[in-house]
Amino acid sequence: MRERVVAFIFLCALACCAVAFARPRHAPHRVARYEYVAAVGKLYVYNIDKRPSLVGRLALPGVDEIRGIGASAATGMLYVSYGGFPNGTGHLLEFSLYRRKIVYARGYPFGIDSFDISRDGRLIFMPTGENTSGDTWHVLAATTGRVVGAIAAGRSPHDTVVGANGRHVFLGGASGRYLYEADATRPWTIVGRMGPLEPAGVAGVRPFTINAQDKIARA
Repeated sequence: MRERVVAFIFLCALACCAVAFARPRHAPHRVARYEYVAAVGKLYVYNIDKRPSLVGRLALPGVDEIRGIGASAATGMLYVSYGGFPNGTGHLLEFSLYRRKIVYARGYPFGIDSFDISRDGRLIFMPTGENTSGDTWHVLAATTGRVVGAIAAGRSPHDTVVGANGRHVFLGGASGRYLYEADATRPWTIVGRMGPLEPAGVAGVRPFTINAQDKIARA
């Protein structure tokens, strides 16, 4: 089976008080841009301003069948969703970019896929997987991975995007005909949907992105 590699570009800037690889909390802020690439059992870190420049190689024991990766500038934590595809138990791993160590790796009795994180870094919106026939995105507490809520949206939950202003989360199902919009705060109510979307006659919303004003979706 071909190894799946997922890359995530984490842009660090002075204005957002963001995370730079291996920078301790007391160090002065500086502009830095890194690309994090998750592969089977490893996390590679590249300085994208000095390409090609590998600046870190970190172990992620037990990580395989990677479905998503993301990080929070607010908390300095990076997350990887893996396993549970096409069948079995899904997992979420939390990795501290400050301490360069795994904080937790938690398993679930449901699948996982391409998640996103709230702007304050406290919540993770986790789809249950494109191989499922359901329509559930589980809301997880980022600090523990515990399930704290759920959102019902498109069938075969696959892709997730939190809007730039942090007020809404957009949910796309691999077998659905609509892109759903929900409040990113409790009780995470569906507030709108866009569609039907059937490019080239094929149903499904994957992948997609949202503009900075939360007004235009491209799928």
